[in-house]
Amino acid sequence: GQRWKSHRKFLTPAFHFNILQNFLPVFCKNQRVLTEKLKKMADGRNVDLFPIVALAALDNVTESIMGVCVDAQKHSKSDYVQSIDELSRIVSMRMQIPILGEDPIFNLLPYKTRQDKALKILHGQTNKVINARR
Repeated sequence: GQRWKSHRKFLTPAFHFNILQNFLPVFCKNQRVLTEKLKKMADGRNVDLFPIVALAALDNVTESIMGVCVDAQKHSKSDYVQSIDELSRIVSMRMQIPILGEDPIFNLLPYKTRQDKALKILHGQTNKVINARR
């Protein structure tokens, strides 16, 4: 109802054609990288596309929103990309295994240390971007 209208009014300008048109060069550049990767894999075998497309999406999001080119498709083993992957696995696991959703229990397990390490890397990158824009 009213809440959706206020959210839509706030978000609509961000998705205006002229705004999105500014990101087109970024999307096209990253799509070309994705296309080249897929061409190399086109040998008739089954391929899990999710991780490949996720890296392309990460490139699009970081470059268009943060203004930072992480080149996730070319550097999928970078600390930043690996940290995002690690956090995704941990969040997914916490959602699938109810007892891991409880912080007192989760905090006693090695997943907490892995989560903190990954978050430190992501927050470090975010802080670099913020400081560079000041």
